[in-house]
Amino acid sequence: MHPSARARAVQLLVIRHAIAEDRSQASMLGLPDDQRRLTPKGRSRMRRGARGIARLVGHVDLAATSPLVRAVETTRIVAAACGDPPIVEVASLRPGGDRDEFLQWARTSGKRSVAVVGHEARVVEAQVARAADDEVVVGGHVTSNP
Repeated sequence: MHPSARARAVQLLVIRHAIAEDRSQASMLGLPDDQRRLTPKGRSRMRRGARGIARLVGHVDLAATSPLVRAVETTRIVAAACGDPPIVEVASLRPGGDRDEFLQWARTSGKRSVAVVGHEARVVEAQVARAADDEVVVGGHVTSNP
């Protein structure tokens, strides 16, 4: 990629949501998967991880999140550590979301650096990286899970 193209590209930092409530326990309680929250351990680990992210990248211009509760909670933690950028929910970040739709959103976000919080970070990163071009650069992924 030409250096001037990289300077104009949106840089994505792909982050997997922090440790959430157990799926089977939530199901037994009648809680839909979309509503599972972070555990105290998940919040604690992500706060620590978010401080590390902030040391590495400084601030981000925007935080994009899956609309699922655990991703939104993770995004709030990351945003607080990275300069409190605006947070937007992006439907295509849901599990099984449309990669091309997300890439189009990223290209037109108008931001240089975007923290992206979703699910299956390695899968998302690989899919986005394969489809990335001079307008989208994937910076890596972060997970707080063991």
